[in-house]
Amino acid sequence: MNPWESLLTNEGRDIMRIRKWLALGLVAMLVVLTGCQSIGGLDVAKVLKQQLDVKSAESKSTVSLKLDLADNAKLSDEDKQIIQWLNDAQITIDAKTQDITHVSMEGKLKLAGQEVPFKLGKQDTAMALWVEGAKSPLIISDPGLVAGIGMLPTDEVTKQAQSFMKSTVDLLVKHAPNPKQADVSSVNEQVAGESLSLKKLHMEFTGEELIPWVKETLQSLLKDEAGLKAWFQEMGKLYAPIITAGMGLSLGDESGQLDFLKDGEVLGLTAYKWVMENAPKWVEELDAAYAKLVKETPELATVLGPNTKLTLDYYVDGQSNVRKSSIQLNVALPAGQEIPLKGITYSITSELSNINGNVKADVIDTANAVKMDDPNMTPGKWLNHFDSNSVVYSWLKGMGITSKIAMLPMKSSEYDDWFSDDPLPYNKNGSMMAPLSEVAQQFDADLKYDSSTKQIAIIDDITGNRIEMKLGSKEATAGGQAMTLPVAPELKDGMIFAPLRSLGDMLNFTIKFEETEYASWIMLERK
Repeated sequence: MNPWESLLTNEGRDIMRIRKWLALGLVAMLVVLTGCQSIGGLDVAKVLKQQLDVKSAESKSTVSLKLDLADNAKLSDEDKQIIQWLNDAQITIDAKTQDITHVSMEGKLKLAGQEVPFKLGKQDTAMALWVEGAKSPLIISDPGLVAGIGMLPTDEVTKQAQSFMKSTVDLLVKHAPNPKQADVSSVNEQVAGESLSLKKLHMEFTGEELIPWVKETLQSLLKDEAGLKAWFQEMGKLYAPIITAGMGLSLGDESGQLDFLKDGEVLGLTAYKWVMENAPKWVEELDAAYAKLVKETPELATVLGPNTKLTLDYYVDGQSNVRKSSIQLNVALPAGQEIPLKGITYSITSELSNINGNVKADVIDTANAVKMDDPNMTPGKWLNHFDSNSVVYSWLKGMGITSKIAMLPMKSSEYDDWFSDDPLPYNKNGSMMAPLSEVAQQFDADLKYDSSTKQIAIIDDITGNRIEMKLGSKEATAGGQAMTLPVAPELKDGMIFAPLRSLGDMLNFTIKFEETEYASWIMLERK
Protein backbone atom coordinates (compact mmCIF):
# COMPACT_ATOMS: atom_id res chain seq x y z
CA MET A 1 0.00 0.00 0.00
CA ASN A 2 1.35 3.43 -0.95
CA PRO A 3 -0.20 6.01 1.41
CA TRP A 4 0.82 8.89 -0.81
CA GLU A 5 -1.85 7.93 -3.34
CA SER A 6 -4.26 9.31 -0.73
CA LEU A 7 -2.18 12.36 0.17
CA LEU A 8 -1.06 13.57 -3.25
CA THR A 9 -2.95 13.79 -6.47
CA ASN A 10 -1.21 13.33 -9.82
CA GLU A 11 -1.28 17.13 -10.21
CA GLY A 12 0.68 17.45 -7.00
CA ARG A 13 3.59 15.36 -8.27
CA ASP A 14 5.12 17.88 -10.65
CA ILE A 15 5.32 21.40 -9.32
CA MET A 16 6.62 22.89 -12.54
CA ARG A 17 3.76 21.54 -14.62
CA ILE A 18 1.24 22.17 -11.87
CA ARG A 19 1.93 25.89 -11.89
CA LYS A 20 1.96 26.14 -15.66
CA TRP A 21 -1.21 24.14 -16.20
CA LEU A 22 -3.01 25.74 -13.27
CA ALA A 23 -2.18 29.07 -14.87
CA LEU A 24 -3.72 27.86 -18.09
CA GLY A 25 -6.73 26.62 -16.11
CA LEU A 26 -7.07 30.05 -14.51
CA VAL A 27 -7.12 31.61 -17.95
CA ALA A 28 -9.75 29.11 -19.08
CA MET A 29 -11.91 29.96 -16.05
CA LEU A 30 -11.69 33.65 -16.82
CA VAL A 31 -12.57 32.96 -20.43
CA VAL A 32 -15.69 31.13 -19.33
CA LEU A 33 -16.84 34.20 -17.46
CA THR A 34 -16.00 36.87 -20.00
CA GLY A 35 -17.59 37.89 -23.23
CA CYS A 36 -16.94 39.65 -26.46
CA GLN A 37 -16.61 43.14 -24.99
CA SER A 38 -14.42 44.83 -22.43
CA ILE A 39 -15.94 45.16 -18.97
CA GLY A 40 -15.92 48.64 -17.49
CA GLY A 41 -13.14 49.69 -19.86
CA LEU A 42 -10.92 46.77 -18.82
CA ASP A 43 -9.55 44.77 -21.77
CA VAL A 44 -10.14 41.30 -20.35
CA ALA A 45 -8.59 39.51 -23.33
CA LYS A 46 -5.36 41.44 -22.82
CA VAL A 47 -5.37 40.52 -19.11
CA LEU A 48 -5.83 36.85 -19.94
CA LYS A 49 -2.97 36.78 -22.44
CA GLN A 50 -0.70 38.69 -20.08
CA GLN A 51 -0.94 35.91 -17.48
CA LEU A 52 0.49 33.44 -19.99
CA ASP A 53 3.60 35.60 -20.39
CA VAL A 54 4.57 35.45 -16.70
CA LYS A 55 7.93 33.63 -16.60
CA SER A 56 9.02 34.33 -13.01
CA ALA A 57 7.27 35.62 -9.91
CA GLU A 58 6.75 35.31 -6.17
CA SER A 59 3.32 34.47 -4.83
CA LYS A 60 1.34 33.86 -1.67
CA SER A 61 -1.75 31.67 -1.84
CA THR A 62 -4.34 30.17 0.47
CA VAL A 63 -6.68 27.34 -0.49
CA SER A 64 -9.47 26.35 1.90
CA LEU A 65 -12.40 23.94 2.08
CA LYS A 66 -15.57 24.29 4.15
CA LEU A 67 -18.27 21.63 4.51
CA ASP A 68 -21.76 22.87 5.40
CA LEU A 69 -23.68 20.19 7.32
CA ALA A 70 -27.32 19.56 6.54
CA ASP A 71 -29.73 20.79 9.22
CA ASN A 72 -30.77 17.33 10.39
CA ALA A 73 -27.69 15.39 9.36
CA LYS A 74 -27.35 11.96 10.91
CA LEU A 75 -23.71 11.02 10.76
CA SER A 76 -22.14 7.61 11.02
CA ASP A 77 -18.80 7.33 12.77
CA GLU A 78 -17.13 7.08 9.36
CA ASP A 79 -18.91 10.23 8.14
CA LYS A 80 -17.86 12.11 11.28
CA GLN A 81 -14.25 11.13 10.77
CA ILE A 82 -14.22 12.18 7.11
CA ILE A 83 -15.91 15.51 7.84
CA GLN A 84 -13.56 16.16 10.75
CA TRP A 85 -10.61 15.60 8.45
CA LEU A 86 -11.86 17.77 5.62
CA ASN A 87 -13.82 20.55 7.28
CA ASP A 88 -11.84 23.77 7.52
CA ALA A 89 -9.00 22.14 5.56
CA GLN A 90 -6.50 24.75 4.42
CA ILE A 91 -3.20 25.01 2.63
CA THR A 92 -1.03 28.13 2.61
CA ILE A 93 1.81 28.49 0.13
CA ASP A 94 4.65 30.92 -0.47
CA ALA A 95 6.03 30.15 -3.93
CA LYS A 96 9.05 31.25 -5.92
CA THR A 97 9.09 30.64 -9.65
CA GLN A 98 12.58 31.27 -10.98
CA ASP A 99 11.78 29.77 -14.37
CA ILE A 100 9.83 26.83 -15.69
CA THR A 101 12.30 24.25 -14.34
CA HIS A 102 13.22 25.93 -11.02
CA VAL A 103 10.29 26.38 -8.63
CA SER A 104 9.93 26.13 -4.87
CA MET A 105 7.06 26.25 -2.40
CA GLU A 106 6.96 26.58 1.36
CA GLY A 107 3.78 26.37 3.34
CA LYS A 108 1.48 24.61 5.78
CA LEU A 109 -1.20 21.98 5.30
CA LYS A 110 -4.03 22.03 7.81
CA LEU A 111 -6.26 18.98 8.31
CA ALA A 112 -8.35 17.91 11.30
CA GLY A 113 -7.23 20.99 13.22
CA GLN A 114 -3.54 20.12 12.89
CA GLU A 115 -0.88 21.81 10.77
CA VAL A 116 2.09 20.33 8.95
CA PRO A 117 4.80 22.60 7.52
CA PHE A 118 6.20 21.44 4.18
CA LYS A 119 8.59 22.42 1.41
CA LEU A 120 8.26 21.44 -2.22
CA GLY A 121 10.89 22.11 -4.85
CA LYS A 122 11.73 21.46 -8.48
CA GLN A 123 15.29 21.77 -9.73
CA ASP A 124 15.74 20.79 -13.37
CA THR A 125 14.42 17.19 -13.49
CA ALA A 126 14.43 16.54 -9.72
CA MET A 127 11.44 17.21 -7.52
CA ALA A 128 11.47 16.83 -3.76
CA LEU A 129 9.02 17.15 -0.88
CA TRP A 130 9.94 17.71 2.75
CA VAL A 131 7.32 17.54 5.50
CA GLU A 132 7.79 18.12 9.20
CA GLY A 133 8.57 14.87 11.00
CA ALA A 134 10.11 13.08 8.01
CA LYS A 135 13.60 11.62 8.47
CA SER A 136 14.54 12.73 4.94
CA PRO A 137 12.88 14.37 1.91
CA LEU A 138 10.71 12.44 -0.51
CA ILE A 139 11.50 12.26 -4.22
CA ILE A 140 8.41 12.57 -6.40
CA SER A 141 8.38 10.74 -9.71
CA ASP A 142 7.25 12.44 -12.89
CA PRO A 143 4.34 10.52 -14.46
CA GLY A 144 3.68 13.23 -17.06
CA LEU A 145 0.32 14.88 -17.61
CA VAL A 146 -0.43 12.46 -20.39
CA ALA A 147 1.46 9.57 -21.95
CA GLY A 148 4.64 10.83 -23.53
CA ILE A 149 4.56 14.46 -22.44
CA GLY A 150 7.62 13.95 -20.30
CA MET A 151 9.59 12.96 -23.42
CA LEU A 152 8.99 16.31 -25.11
CA PRO A 153 11.22 19.37 -24.64
CA THR A 154 9.64 21.45 -21.91
CA ASP A 155 10.13 24.75 -23.74
CA GLU A 156 8.50 23.31 -26.86
CA VAL A 157 5.44 22.13 -24.95
CA THR A 158 5.16 25.41 -23.06
CA LYS A 159 5.54 27.57 -26.16
CA GLN A 160 2.89 25.65 -28.07
CA ALA A 161 0.58 25.52 -25.04
CA GLN A 162 0.81 29.30 -24.69
CA SER A 163 0.06 29.77 -28.38
CA PHE A 164 -2.93 27.43 -28.09
CA MET A 165 -4.29 29.18 -25.01
CA LYS A 166 -3.92 32.59 -26.62
CA SER A 167 -5.90 31.39 -29.62
CA THR A 168 -8.48 30.01 -27.17
CA VAL A 169 -8.72 33.42 -25.51
CA ASP A 170 -9.20 35.16 -28.86
CA LEU A 171 -11.92 32.72 -29.93
CA LEU A 172 -13.94 32.52 -26.74
CA VAL A 173 -13.71 36.18 -25.82
CA LYS A 174 -15.18 36.82 -29.25
CA HIS A 175 -18.10 34.44 -28.82
CA ALA A 176 -18.78 33.79 -25.12
CA PRO A 177 -21.48 35.93 -23.49
CA ASN A 178 -20.71 37.96 -20.39
CA PRO A 179 -22.02 36.72 -17.06
CA LYS A 180 -25.11 38.52 -15.84
CA GLN A 181 -23.16 40.14 -13.05
CA ALA A 182 -19.77 41.62 -13.99
CA ASP A 183 -18.28 45.04 -13.20
CA VAL A 184 -14.98 46.88 -12.79
CA SER A 185 -14.06 49.42 -10.13
CA SER A 186 -10.93 51.31 -9.05
CA VAL A 187 -9.50 50.25 -5.66
CA ASN A 188 -6.41 50.50 -3.47
CA GLU A 189 -5.15 47.13 -2.27
CA GLN A 190 -2.24 45.78 -0.23
CA VAL A 191 -0.15 43.32 -2.26
CA ALA A 192 3.02 41.86 -0.71
CA GLY A 193 3.12 44.73 1.76
CA GLU A 194 2.75 47.40 -0.93
CA SER A 195 -0.29 49.64 -1.45
CA LEU A 196 -1.32 49.59 -5.13
CA SER A 197 -3.94 51.33 -7.23
CA LEU A 198 -5.68 48.53 -9.12
CA LYS A 199 -8.72 47.75 -11.22
CA LYS A 200 -11.03 45.25 -9.51
CA LEU A 201 -12.86 42.90 -11.87
CA HIS A 202 -15.81 41.31 -10.05
CA MET A 203 -17.84 38.49 -11.60
CA GLU A 204 -20.51 36.08 -10.41
CA PHE A 205 -21.79 33.01 -12.20
CA THR A 206 -24.57 30.77 -10.85
CA GLY A 207 -25.24 27.13 -11.63
CA GLU A 208 -28.48 27.95 -13.45
CA GLU A 209 -26.53 30.11 -15.93
CA LEU A 210 -24.30 27.25 -17.09
CA ILE A 211 -26.50 25.47 -19.64
CA PRO A 212 -27.74 28.69 -21.32
CA TRP A 213 -24.16 29.99 -21.40
CA VAL A 214 -22.89 26.79 -23.03
CA LYS A 215 -25.69 26.83 -25.60
CA GLU A 216 -25.20 30.47 -26.57
CA THR A 217 -21.43 30.06 -26.79
CA LEU A 218 -21.67 26.98 -29.01
CA GLN A 219 -24.23 28.60 -31.30
CA SER A 220 -21.95 31.57 -31.82
CA LEU A 221 -18.83 29.44 -32.27
CA LEU A 222 -20.38 27.24 -34.94
CA LYS A 223 -21.13 30.31 -37.06
CA ASP A 224 -17.44 31.26 -37.05
CA GLU A 225 -16.16 28.43 -39.26
CA ALA A 226 -12.86 30.14 -40.14
CA GLY A 227 -12.06 30.98 -36.51
CA LEU A 228 -13.00 27.51 -35.31
CA LYS A 229 -10.91 25.84 -38.02
CA ALA A 230 -7.86 27.94 -37.08
CA TRP A 231 -8.33 27.04 -33.41
CA PHE A 232 -8.44 23.30 -34.17
CA GLN A 233 -5.27 23.66 -36.21
CA GLU A 234 -3.54 25.24 -33.21
CA MET A 235 -4.84 22.41 -31.05
CA GLY A 236 -3.41 19.87 -33.50
CA LYS A 237 0.03 21.50 -33.33
CA LEU A 238 0.02 21.09 -29.54
CA TYR A 239 -1.38 17.58 -29.23
CA ALA A 240 0.05 15.81 -32.30
CA PRO A 241 3.58 15.48 -30.81
CA ILE A 242 2.10 14.44 -27.47
CA ILE A 243 -0.03 11.76 -29.13
CA THR A 244 2.95 10.63 -31.21
CA ALA A 245 5.11 10.23 -28.12
CA GLY A 246 2.29 8.41 -26.33
CA MET A 247 1.79 6.01 -29.24
CA GLY A 248 5.48 5.26 -29.33
CA LEU A 249 5.34 4.23 -25.70
CA SER A 250 2.16 2.19 -25.80
CA LEU A 251 1.94 0.77 -29.31
CA GLY A 252 5.55 0.39 -30.42
CA ASP A 253 5.80 -0.63 -34.08
CA GLU A 254 2.00 -0.60 -34.46
CA SER A 255 1.98 3.20 -34.10
CA GLY A 256 2.80 3.39 -37.82
CA GLN A 257 -0.80 2.45 -38.54
CA LEU A 258 -1.90 5.77 -37.05
CA ASP A 259 0.54 8.07 -38.86
CA PHE A 260 -2.24 10.54 -39.68
CA LEU A 261 -2.32 11.50 -35.98
CA LYS A 262 1.30 12.64 -36.14
CA ASP A 263 0.58 15.58 -38.44
CA GLY A 264 -0.74 18.45 -36.34
CA GLU A 265 -2.61 20.12 -39.19
CA VAL A 266 -4.26 16.87 -40.29
CA LEU A 267 -5.19 16.06 -36.71
CA GLY A 268 -6.71 19.49 -36.19
CA LEU A 269 -8.67 19.46 -39.45
CA THR A 270 -9.96 15.94 -38.74
CA ALA A 271 -11.20 17.05 -35.32
CA TYR A 272 -12.73 20.20 -36.83
CA LYS A 273 -14.63 18.22 -39.45
CA TRP A 274 -15.97 15.79 -36.85
CA VAL A 275 -17.14 18.62 -34.57
CA MET A 276 -18.83 20.51 -37.40
CA GLU A 277 -20.69 17.34 -38.39
CA ASN A 278 -21.91 16.57 -34.86
CA ALA A 279 -22.00 19.79 -32.81
CA PRO A 280 -25.12 21.33 -34.42
CA LYS A 281 -27.12 18.30 -33.32
CA TRP A 282 -25.67 18.54 -29.80
CA VAL A 283 -26.71 22.19 -29.53
CA GLU A 284 -30.19 21.44 -30.85
CA GLU A 285 -30.69 18.65 -28.32
CA LEU A 286 -28.94 20.32 -25.38
CA ASP A 287 -32.04 21.61 -23.56
CA ALA A 288 -33.93 18.33 -24.00
CA ALA A 289 -30.91 16.31 -22.91
CA TYR A 290 -30.48 18.43 -19.79
CA ALA A 291 -34.19 18.18 -18.93
CA LYS A 292 -34.02 14.40 -19.30
CA LEU A 293 -30.91 14.25 -17.13
CA VAL A 294 -32.58 16.29 -14.38
CA LYS A 295 -35.64 14.05 -14.55
CA GLU A 296 -33.46 10.97 -14.13
CA THR A 297 -31.26 12.64 -11.51
CA PRO A 298 -33.34 15.32 -9.71
CA GLU A 299 -30.39 16.17 -7.44
CA LEU A 300 -28.69 17.81 -10.42
CA ALA A 301 -31.26 20.63 -10.33
CA THR A 302 -29.87 21.64 -6.93
CA VAL A 303 -26.22 21.38 -7.93
CA LEU A 304 -26.85 23.46 -11.06
CA GLY A 305 -29.29 25.78 -9.35
CA PRO A 306 -29.16 29.40 -8.15
CA ASN A 307 -27.48 28.49 -4.83
CA THR A 308 -24.42 27.15 -6.60
CA LYS A 309 -22.30 30.19 -7.32
CA LEU A 310 -18.80 30.99 -8.55
CA THR A 311 -17.56 34.40 -7.37
CA LEU A 312 -14.33 35.86 -8.71
CA ASP A 313 -12.46 39.06 -7.88
CA TYR A 314 -9.33 39.91 -9.85
CA TYR A 315 -7.16 42.94 -9.12
CA VAL A 316 -5.29 44.15 -12.21
CA ASP A 317 -2.43 46.67 -12.42
CA GLY A 318 -1.62 49.14 -15.20
CA GLN A 319 0.43 46.51 -17.07
CA SER A 320 -2.55 44.13 -17.19
CA ASN A 321 -1.00 41.83 -14.58
CA VAL A 322 -3.32 40.12 -12.09
CA ARG A 323 -1.69 41.07 -8.78
CA LYS A 324 -4.33 39.69 -6.43
CA SER A 325 -7.29 37.34 -6.77
CA SER A 326 -10.08 35.75 -4.80
CA ILE A 327 -12.08 32.79 -6.08
CA GLN A 328 -14.96 31.22 -4.16
CA LEU A 329 -17.06 28.33 -5.38
CA ASN A 330 -20.20 27.44 -3.41
CA VAL A 331 -21.71 24.14 -4.51
CA ALA A 332 -25.24 23.47 -3.27
CA LEU A 333 -26.00 19.82 -2.51
CA PRO A 334 -29.43 18.16 -2.39
CA ALA A 335 -30.90 17.18 0.96
CA GLY A 336 -30.79 13.48 1.66
CA GLN A 337 -29.56 10.86 4.09
CA GLU A 338 -26.82 9.69 1.75
CA ILE A 339 -25.18 13.14 1.71
CA PRO A 340 -25.09 14.77 5.18
CA LEU A 341 -24.06 18.10 3.61
CA LYS A 342 -26.07 20.91 2.11
CA GLY A 343 -23.10 22.63 0.56
CA ILE A 344 -19.36 22.80 0.00
CA THR A 345 -17.34 26.01 -0.22
CA TYR A 346 -13.97 26.04 -1.96
CA SER A 347 -11.88 29.22 -1.76
CA ILE A 348 -8.58 30.40 -3.24
CA THR A 349 -6.87 33.71 -2.53
CA SER A 350 -3.50 34.75 -3.94
CA GLU A 351 -1.08 37.63 -4.34
CA LEU A 352 1.59 37.96 -7.02
CA SER A 353 4.73 40.11 -6.84
CA ASN A 354 8.15 40.52 -8.49
CA ILE A 355 6.56 39.53 -11.80
CA ASN A 356 9.21 38.60 -14.39
CA GLY A 357 11.81 39.85 -11.92
CA ASN A 358 14.96 38.29 -10.49
CA VAL A 359 13.53 35.34 -8.51
CA LYS A 360 15.70 32.61 -6.98
CA ALA A 361 13.96 29.34 -6.10
CA ASP A 362 14.99 27.55 -2.88
CA VAL A 363 16.80 24.21 -3.11
CA ILE A 364 15.91 21.14 -0.99
CA ASP A 365 18.77 18.87 0.05
CA THR A 366 17.80 15.42 -1.28
CA ALA A 367 20.55 13.45 0.48
CA ASN A 368 19.12 10.13 1.75
CA ALA A 369 15.79 10.94 0.12
CA VAL A 370 13.17 8.22 -0.37
CA LYS A 371 11.23 7.74 -3.60
CA MET A 372 7.51 8.02 -3.03
CA ASP A 373 6.77 5.28 -5.56
CA ASP A 374 9.40 2.89 -4.18
CA PRO A 375 7.69 -0.56 -4.26
CA ASN A 376 9.87 -1.71 -1.37
CA MET A 377 8.36 0.88 0.99
CA THR A 378 5.80 -1.07 3.01
CA PRO A 379 3.25 0.50 5.41
CA GLY A 380 5.59 -0.20 8.31
CA LYS A 381 8.55 1.40 6.53
CA TRP A 382 6.49 4.49 5.75
CA LEU A 383 5.46 4.82 9.39
CA ASN A 384 9.09 4.36 10.45
CA HIS A 385 10.12 7.14 8.06
CA PHE A 386 8.31 9.65 10.30
CA ASP A 387 8.80 10.55 13.92
CA SER A 388 6.17 8.69 15.95
CA ASN A 389 5.22 12.00 17.61
CA SER A 390 4.76 13.84 14.31
CA VAL A 391 1.41 14.90 12.89
CA VAL A 392 2.01 13.03 9.63
CA TYR A 393 2.61 9.81 11.57
CA SER A 394 -0.75 10.20 13.30
CA TRP A 395 -2.39 11.09 9.98
CA LEU A 396 -1.03 7.95 8.34
CA LYS A 397 -2.33 5.87 11.23
CA GLY A 398 -5.69 7.62 11.03
CA MET A 399 -5.86 7.04 7.27
CA GLY A 400 -5.60 3.32 7.96
CA ILE A 401 -2.15 2.75 6.50
CA THR A 402 -1.86 -0.39 8.63
CA SER A 403 -5.19 -1.76 7.39
CA LYS A 404 -4.92 -4.86 5.25
CA ILE A 405 -7.34 -7.55 4.08
CA ALA A 406 -6.08 -10.81 2.63
CA MET A 407 -7.76 -13.99 1.45
CA LEU A 408 -6.65 -17.59 1.78
CA PRO A 409 -8.62 -19.96 -0.47
CA MET A 410 -9.84 -23.28 0.90
CA LYS A 411 -10.89 -26.35 -1.03
CA SER A 412 -14.29 -27.59 0.05
CA SER A 413 -15.76 -28.78 -3.24
CA GLU A 414 -14.87 -29.54 -6.84
CA TYR A 415 -15.60 -25.94 -7.81
CA ASP A 416 -12.73 -24.47 -5.79
CA ASP A 417 -9.82 -25.53 -7.99
CA TRP A 418 -9.69 -22.10 -9.69
CA PHE A 419 -8.65 -20.40 -6.43
CA SER A 420 -4.98 -21.33 -6.32
CA ASP A 421 -2.40 -23.82 -7.51
CA ASP A 422 -0.50 -23.55 -4.20
CA PRO A 423 -1.06 -25.95 -1.31
CA LEU A 424 -4.17 -24.92 0.58
CA PRO A 425 -4.78 -24.57 4.34
CA TYR A 426 -5.74 -27.73 6.16
CA ASN A 427 -6.93 -28.80 9.59
CA LYS A 428 -4.60 -30.64 11.94
CA ASN A 429 -5.68 -31.66 15.42
CA GLY A 430 -8.29 -28.91 15.46
CA SER A 431 -5.92 -26.16 14.26
CA MET A 432 -6.06 -24.57 10.82
CA MET A 433 -2.58 -24.77 9.26
CA ALA A 434 -1.75 -22.02 6.73
CA PRO A 435 1.14 -21.55 4.26
CA LEU A 436 3.54 -19.33 6.18
CA SER A 437 5.14 -17.63 3.17
CA GLU A 438 1.74 -16.59 1.79
CA VAL A 439 0.62 -15.10 5.11
CA ALA A 440 3.93 -13.29 5.60
CA GLN A 441 3.81 -11.84 2.09
CA GLN A 442 0.22 -10.64 2.44
CA PHE A 443 1.13 -8.68 5.58
CA ASP A 444 4.54 -7.44 4.33
CA ALA A 445 6.38 -9.42 7.01
CA ASP A 446 10.01 -10.39 6.41
CA LEU A 447 10.35 -14.20 6.49
CA LYS A 448 13.65 -16.07 6.83
CA TYR A 449 14.20 -19.82 7.12
CA ASP A 450 17.44 -21.62 7.98
CA SER A 451 17.16 -25.12 6.55
CA SER A 452 20.21 -26.35 8.49
CA THR A 453 18.75 -25.48 11.91
CA LYS A 454 15.07 -25.51 10.85
CA GLN A 455 14.73 -22.10 12.51
CA ILE A 456 12.04 -19.70 11.26
CA ALA A 457 12.26 -15.92 11.81
CA ILE A 458 9.52 -13.40 10.96
CA ILE A 459 9.81 -9.63 11.35
CA ASP A 460 6.44 -7.89 11.73
CA ASP A 461 6.26 -4.99 9.26
CA ILE A 462 4.27 -2.67 11.52
CA THR A 463 5.71 -3.29 15.00
CA GLY A 464 9.14 -4.58 14.03
CA ASN A 465 8.65 -7.44 16.51
CA ARG A 466 10.71 -10.55 15.84
CA ILE A 467 8.87 -13.88 15.80
CA GLU A 468 10.82 -17.12 16.09
CA MET A 469 9.61 -20.67 15.50
CA LYS A 470 11.16 -24.00 14.63
CA LEU A 471 9.94 -26.87 12.50
CA GLY A 472 8.66 -29.69 14.67
CA SER A 473 8.55 -27.58 17.84
CA LYS A 474 5.60 -26.00 19.63
CA GLU A 475 7.84 -23.49 21.39
CA ALA A 476 7.95 -19.98 19.91
CA THR A 477 8.69 -16.37 20.84
CA ALA A 478 7.00 -13.17 19.71
CA GLY A 479 8.51 -9.81 20.64
CA GLY A 480 10.66 -11.57 23.22
CA GLN A 481 7.66 -13.25 24.88
CA ALA A 482 7.60 -17.06 24.99
CA MET A 483 4.47 -18.84 23.78
CA THR A 484 3.35 -22.38 23.05
CA LEU A 485 1.81 -23.20 19.68
CA PRO A 486 -1.15 -25.62 19.51
CA VAL A 487 0.56 -27.45 16.62
CA ALA A 488 4.22 -27.36 15.59
CA PRO A 489 5.12 -25.80 12.20
CA GLU A 490 5.74 -28.42 9.53
CA LEU A 491 6.74 -28.91 5.90
CA LYS A 492 4.13 -30.03 3.41
CA ASP A 493 4.46 -30.10 -0.36
CA GLY A 494 7.67 -28.08 -0.07
CA MET A 495 6.06 -25.26 1.98
CA ILE A 496 6.13 -24.37 5.67
CA PHE A 497 2.72 -24.45 7.38
CA ALA A 498 1.98 -22.96 10.80
CA PRO A 499 -1.17 -22.63 12.97
CA LEU A 500 -3.15 -19.71 11.55
CA ARG A 501 -4.67 -18.41 14.78
CA SER A 502 -1.23 -18.19 16.36
CA LEU A 503 0.00 -16.24 13.34
CA GLY A 504 -2.99 -13.93 13.73
CA ASP A 505 -2.05 -13.25 17.35
CA MET A 506 1.58 -12.58 16.42
CA LEU A 507 0.91 -10.42 13.34
CA ASN A 508 -2.24 -8.74 14.70
CA PHE A 509 -4.88 -9.89 12.21
CA THR A 510 -8.29 -11.43 12.74
CA ILE A 511 -9.66 -14.54 11.04
CA LYS A 512 -13.08 -15.13 9.52
CA PHE A 513 -14.28 -18.12 7.52
CA GLU A 514 -16.49 -17.42 4.48
CA GLU A 515 -18.36 -19.91 2.33
CA THR A 516 -20.75 -19.90 -0.61
CA GLU A 517 -22.29 -22.64 -2.70
CA TYR A 518 -19.28 -22.69 -5.01
CA ALA A 519 -16.34 -21.47 -2.94
CA SER A 520 -14.89 -21.13 0.54
CA TRP A 521 -12.06 -19.02 1.86
CA ILE A 522 -10.52 -17.46 4.97
CA MET A 523 -10.55 -13.68 5.35
CA LEU A 524 -7.61 -12.17 7.23
CA GLU A 525 -7.94 -8.56 8.38
CA ARG A 526 -5.50 -6.23 10.09
CA LYS A 527 -6.71 -2.82 11.26
